[in-house]
This record gives sequence, structure tokens and C-alpha cells, in this order.
Amino acid sequence: MGKGLGTVNLVKEAVSIRQEEQRKGKIYDQYWVVFDKDDFPDNEFNEAIRFAEAEGFRVAYSNQAFEFWFILHYILHRGPMPRSQYAQVLTRLTGIPYSKKAGFAAILFNLLFNKMDTAIRNAEVLVTENNGNSPAKAESSTTVFALVRELKKYI
Repeated sequence: MGKGLGTVNLVKEAVSIRQEEQRKGKIYDQYWVVFDKDDFPDNEFNEAIRFAEAEGFRVAYSNQAFEFWFILHYILHRGPMPRSQYAQVLTRLTGIPYSKKAGFAAILFNLLFNKMDTAIRNAEVLVTENNGNSPAKAESSTTVFALVRELKKYI
């Protein structure tokens, strides 16, 4: 669920939610947090990832924003791409104007579904190439592929 919190505060909220669920007797196999780098300071972004992993969460981050994951369904883009360009690039790649309006997610899902394995491979390449760089310095990259790989087990 989206919370609109900063990266570290989002992880703190996730820890709190997990604790509340555990008090109710609900235990899960995996716990994930998903967030973007956006304009958060490098140290805060990296700390959020470290903190989440130390708390037993798996992290699906995007540097700079989640839409980069969509782009990887079409191309392997290396190097920085300002998130202000994502909508324009997605419009060119998909052939339809990119939107964050209600209902567009279903359209996008249908466009991208059969390209999921390409996106996973492209994202893995970028993570491998950025090995040794802090996540905050690994622009553009995403680990959303790891979450998607887990979810694919259930479809």
C-alpha cells in the first residue's frame, strides 16, 4: 500500500505493520518494501535499504522511479535518465500516451505482461553492471525484478 512517506520512514512503517500483523497471529513467508529513489538524499536511500534488509525485508527499489521498470520491458537503458523523461519514453515505446490516471494501469499491465521476462533480464544486467556501486549511485536501475520473479510463481 502506498504511504507517501520518505524511504526510511516507509521502512519504519512497514516494520510497524509487520509487528501488528504478527500480534494478530499472521506470519508471512516474505516481507517486501517497494520504494523509489526520487529526490531523496543518497544516504537516506541507502540507509532505508540497509535498514529494511536488517529487519528481514526484501527490497524492490527503483532509481529514480518505478516507471523505469516499465521502460525495461522494451529496452535495456544504461546510464542516467531523469524521471522527467519517463513518460515521453514510455509513450514512444508503447505507442500510447503514458498516464498515471485511474484505469491506465490495467492497460499498461496488458501491454507489458508478455514482456516481463525481457524486463527481468534487462534489470538483472543493470544490477550486475552496477555491482559495487551503492544503490543511490546506480542510476538508472531497479530491483523490482526480484519481486516480480517471486510473484510469477503464483500466476
